[in-house]
Amino acid sequence: MKTITSALLLLFIGAPAVNSQQGWFIQPSFTSYNLYDCKASALYPLYIASDFGTIFRSSNNGLNWAIYNFNDPLLSGSSFRYVLGGSNDNWTAVGQGNAYAYSYGSTDSVYRIGVSPQLTLKALSSVSGYFFYSATIAAGQGGNFYIQDASNQWQWRKDVTATNKAAGRSINYSWGTLFVGDNGLIMKADSIGLNNNGESIAWRVRPSGTSENLNCIMGGGLKYMAVGNNGTILLSNDLGETWSKIESPTTEDLYGVWLGYAYLICGSNGTILRCYSQNFDKWYPQISPTTDDLYFIMSLGYYEYIAGGMNGRFIRTTDGGGSLKRVITNSTIQGFWNPATDLMVTDTLTATVRSSVSPYGIISSGKDLSSNYGGSIITVGPTVLNSVPYYIQMNHRNSIETWSKTTLTFSNNDLYYDFHTSANRAYGDNQIQVDASPVRFAFYGGDVNQDGTVEITDIVEVFNDGNNFVSGYVNTDVDGNNFVDLSDLTLTLNNSNSFISRVTP
Repeated sequence: MKTITSALLLLFIGAPAVNSQQGWFIQPSFTSYNLYDCKASALYPLYIASDFGTIFRSSNNGLNWAIYNFNDPLLSGSSFRYVLGGSNDNWTAVGQGNAYAYSYGSTDSVYRIGVSPQLTLKALSSVSGYFFYSATIAAGQGGNFYIQDASNQWQWRKDVTATNKAAGRSINYSWGTLFVGDNGLIMKADSIGLNNNGESIAWRVRPSGTSENLNCIMGGGLKYMAVGNNGTILLSNDLGETWSKIESPTTEDLYGVWLGYAYLICGSNGTILRCYSQNFDKWYPQISPTTDDLYFIMSLGYYEYIAGGMNGRFIRTTDGGGSLKRVITNSTIQGFWNPATDLMVTDTLTATVRSSVSPYGIISSGKDLSSNYGGSIITVGPTVLNSVPYYIQMNHRNSIETWSKTTLTFSNNDLYYDFHTSANRAYGDNQIQVDASPVRFAFYGGDVNQDGTVEITDIVEVFNDGNNFVSGYVNTDVDGNNFVDLSDLTLTLNNSNSFISRVTP
């Protein structure tokens, strides 16, 4: 039977120490084992699946941990890769060598689902459907599925239909009726409880739009998210039926996703991403205190999150991991400004926050549609810090890249800066006057190919599109009227003759 070690493994951290921290911080180690997966039971204790048949348990949000020990020699060579919380203080786990273990109240057990081959299982789900049908499904290495239901006296058997659908592609994680795996595989258990050619589950492969290995999936309501290698982030708004790729801020492999109080992703080299919108369409990197791979991440409340992974690395934040920042600026685009009306054609501007020290690395960037008066409020990520000096770089689809004259700092998560009041608000005084009353300066236009210089190739592009009567939202339309014509060519030619180029530190 199970035992909980009498000595807690974490006795070194209390509420005052935790609350004094800002951002993510490393919690002192309680093990050197890899931490693969973490779930809460319905009564809220946390359980972590780990190496050597180990389950760690915490009843105080991960501040202290104890070993859940089966005292079973079968587990000595098994790593638990997935843990599933139960309806009470119950849990089930699967792992290496077809290991399957569970704890239901005072009852616990451990055994191998299959005798041969002994595969690594990484996914586990309990499903239910029509006619009171219910089943437990486990899957993993080589796309092998196993099922346990009443039709076979609750004995495990191979799910041949699901295994054939996986076609050898390993299953890496599951959430409810959805399983994800290698080469972009997404499988859905459907028509549960109905007769499907002798089986009670019909399996369907859902197009994912990627060939990257998918490592984790989670859902809530209609929305599901899956993450995978090379920064892959997928979103479904219809219970996993259709999927679209979300722009990712990283190329690191992603291993965990969470959609609880907060929307979080973790991955290799300590990667932590957070989305601040229910649209799930914009993800920002957070500052991580580790370069160890992180395999799971979860929120315990609106601001308290934990993550864990390689070699027992366990980290935490109590303030949400950092706040978004805003670049609030007023700037003008040459050619888009009309001095007769003192109005500008609105267009998208990009603000990039750069380090103040050579080589002036990118910290974060964001986009916003400017107003008719040139104002914009551009959101950048939590890797930008208050009271730290940064350069601000501004970009527009056919204007010269323009940097702030000096380094600037954010205060209370905001930075205010006007480029338009004088030429010397830009680095190298690299702006042109476009209005005399009131005086207004603008970013030089005509850099159609965005190589940092207005020159012959830009002129040729504008000339060719003008000859072909090109219209619409195109880079060669340097005055924003949705037509490529003589006025665009004249502006580009004049700036080329003046040898206009970007000026940077």
